[in-house]
Parts: sequence; structure tokens; C-alpha cells
Amino acid sequence: MRDNFTISWNGSRVIVDLVENSQVPVYVLHMPKSKKEIISHIDETGVEHWLERGKGETTESAKIGALIEMAMYKHYNHWGI
Repeated sequence: MRDNFTISWNGSRVIVDLVENSQVPVYVLHMPKSKKEIISHIDETGVEHWLERGKGETTESAKIGALIEMAMYKHYNHWGI
């Protein structure tokens, strides 16, 4: 599945592409000056962590993850999914 939506980050509108493969969803963020990949990971206790590819869990990836969750909730709730 491939899907996209936008989030607001640091005063910019950021396009987020959701790329799902057989293992984990990967969110590709098209930032104004770069591209980031954020991965949602649920640990053995059921807690969701947002990891930036190559850096792991950071304060920024956690904040972006929360924005992604809100955007997806609004998107899917709007369409009744």
C-alpha cells in the first residue's frame, strides 16, 4: 500500500508518503531541505516508538510521530475507515 498526506512541521507543510512493506510501515517525509524516514515500532510491551532511520528514537522523531498519528486519525476517521 502507498498513501500520502501532509503535516505541519516548523511552519512548513510537509508531504508524508506512507510505504508499507511486509515488516513495518515507513513514513517518508519530504522536508523543505531534506528527506527523512520515520518508522513506527511497537516494542515487546506494546509501546509504540517512532524511530528516525539511521538515528533511532529522538525527541524530533517522537514529535513527528505524534503528528503522523493525528493526521492519519483525521484522514481515516473522515473516510469512515
